[in-house]
Amino acid sequence: MGYDASPAAAGTPAYKQWPVFHCHLPHLSLTYTIFYDTGSRGSIDFGSEVSAFRGFHRTVTFETGDLEYYFIVSSSFKEACGSLARLIGAPAMPPKFAVTSYTSSSMLYADTPDIPKALTSFLSDCGKHDVSVAGMYLSSGYTSIPDPTTSDPDPALRCVFNWSSSRVPAGPASLFAAFSSTPLICNTKPWLLTLHPKFKELEAAGGLISVPEQMWSGGAGTSLEGYFVDFTTPAGYDWWKRNAHSSLVAHGCRAIWVDNNEYELEDGSAVCGGGVVGLLRPAHTLLMAQASLEALLQEGRPERPCVVTRAGGPGINRHASLTWTGDNYSNWESLQWNTAMHHSLSVVGFAGVSSDVGGFAGPPPSAELFVRWCQSQALSARFTIHSWNDDGSITEPWSYGEEVTAVVRSIIKFREKFGPYIYQLFAAAATQDVGVPVTRPLYYEFCEDANVLTDGVIDSEKKDVHLDHVASCDYMLGGNVLVCPIYVEGVSKRLCYFPKGSTWFCMRSWFWTYEGGQIVEIENTTEHGHPIHFLRGGCGVQVRRATRSELCVCVWQDWSDALLSLSSSSNTCFVPAAEGGRASPSASGDGLAVGGRSGRDVHGRRRVRGVRDLPRRRRAGLGEGAVVLCGGAGG
Repeated sequence: MGYDASPAAAGTPAYKQWPVFHCHLPHLSLTYTIFYDTGSRGSIDFGSEVSAFRGFHRTVTFETGDLEYYFIVSSSFKEACGSLARLIGAPAMPPKFAVTSYTSSSMLYADTPDIPKALTSFLSDCGKHDVSVAGMYLSSGYTSIPDPTTSDPDPALRCVFNWSSSRVPAGPASLFAAFSSTPLICNTKPWLLTLHPKFKELEAAGGLISVPEQMWSGGAGTSLEGYFVDFTTPAGYDWWKRNAHSSLVAHGCRAIWVDNNEYELEDGSAVCGGGVVGLLRPAHTLLMAQASLEALLQEGRPERPCVVTRAGGPGINRHASLTWTGDNYSNWESLQWNTAMHHSLSVVGFAGVSSDVGGFAGPPPSAELFVRWCQSQALSARFTIHSWNDDGSITEPWSYGEEVTAVVRSIIKFREKFGPYIYQLFAAAATQDVGVPVTRPLYYEFCEDANVLTDGVIDSEKKDVHLDHVASCDYMLGGNVLVCPIYVEGVSKRLCYFPKGSTWFCMRSWFWTYEGGQIVEIENTTEHGHPIHFLRGGCGVQVRRATRSELCVCVWQDWSDALLSLSSSSNTCFVPAAEGGRASPSASGDGLAVGGRSGRDVHGRRRVRGVRDLPRRRRAGLGEGAVVLCGGAGG
């Protein structure tokens, strides 16, 4: 818990077992992919080994099992990722509440004597501070029961699928009903302590891996003997599915959080129903997610179900739509390098990857670190503030006074504005563009630009750590939004690199645009309610309407070809049709469109003028040199 996310800790286990790598060869204009089809633990050495006979070379080592792999050759990095995603399967689609706004979480909300009261108090604070929250992660404290071997009434033992009668006195159905408009994502863990009320039942059915382990039992550093559920046996799988339904889903649960599911058995040679545990750790994790999803689907509710997983291997994305980078530490290194961890998973088939905002373990983040984290993750696949701070405090949007609260509030509203586009990306990954990541590294979109293929290669007179780590720490939201976070303490501006081959449109600095290949210093203080971000020329990005002038953004690469017609009654934006066709209304019904060309400043940036800056007679027939932003009804 509280791992080191920096490259210096490369090789440290980080929850996932995904033995895949891509190798892009720019001089040959191809990418090859190797997917090792094994559940065994292992390691891949990317060219650090040197031999007198072979020079530098790559090596791969697995603890046990056969060496089986797929070798895929593609014409581009993007094609390689698509081929791999089609091989392992399309990702599951999450519900809107889980990804389009802010979801809250803290261990301590579920470790209080009265959980409904704690959650109600949190929602009350959200209302008081005008902070939108779409869902809440319910940590495992709700499953705590008293130790049956003592007379202590304190609910200290985590026992999956139990409900604490003291912490949830009115029962689970009442809890889910009370929070139906802010769904609860319930934590589950894949083991039973020997003191679990249903331990003997599952043991007798043969649904446990018959090797005892010291399992986390509740408090920090506490453990007791327990056994992992054996999901490779029908008894273990069916028991989990049946109890997930009866204890959670039947009472109104819409989302299950499968946690601590790495299957860290010390003895890899232990036998389970499917064979040797050392070969099947990812299989147990996958089957846990699958059984949980099947339990959610049993009720046949119209709402889309959701499984969120901490661990996993190839294929789990078919059942769990979201994952995160685990128990990150609350420091600047985690803020910077968690993004690189997102990249690693996003390009091997898991579309929805994120990190806990603010850091889970360690001291409470400083106000500056917290705001920078919120800015950095504002356009990530999931925005969840989650904490178990050393001092017992909870990191919340209002933890640092009204000035910081106002900024975080703006960041959450900013994310909600992009909610339709984020959800559109999840839908695309699950259907027509199988496995295409929601957030992605720059080299996914621009592998022909050598400056974004690896860190430390961009030549600039000015020095900036942000410029040195563009490949690892900047990211794209979909193919159309470039995000350049600030992750250095005490810094209010940074150098941004704009990938070649596109024009980049700034939505916050009087609508400047930048040509690809430029390096520009951009300011973004901790008072800004958004990260540094740019729209890619030639794209369309759907955003949520706050007013009638904000629903869809359409930016053209060829400004002079833009065609605009605005109906004041319907507020419909007409976008350019293909050559020979007719212009048709945008799907959103409202629009913000750009066309024509305006003047340039000394840096070569294009300045776009608002529709109200133009004489009325020029609004209807856009003459040469006109640049228009169309807004609400009446123009």
